[in-house]
Amino acid sequence: MLVATQNTNSINYILEAPIQRYMLKNRGWMGWDPTHLRFYTPKHLVYLLDNCGLNPIKTAGTYFVPYLMAMWLNKINRRLSRALYRILKLINDELEHKALWNSFGWGLIYLCVKSRALNRSDEHC
Repeated sequence: MLVATQNTNSINYILEAPIQRYMLKNRGWMGWDPTHLRFYTPKHLVYLLDNCGLNPIKTAGTYFVPYLMAMWLNKINRRLSRALYRILKLINDELEHKALWNSFGWGLIYLCVKSRALNRSDEHC
């Protein structure tokens, strides 16, 4: 099974959530995709997967540096915005290939295998 979800520990969440929720009063903010319902920490997601009889065998993270935030500068200075976007995107692309940073990405991705037979009480998974 492949599981992908948003990460509470992401650099982007840590930077943007307070701005969206408290400064802009967008209390229901859940990232850019309105279909998202919640964020997870890597630890909690692994706990949930384990309780459902799934064992993560490979992990990845995506979108470490919030490079799209540079586009907010377009109204002030388009040239600066584009330069900052390129620099931050290069950093992001480099970090996506480093396993150490997986738990800080915007998205958490886990490839899982079934680790045990599900019990009747596990049907909610």
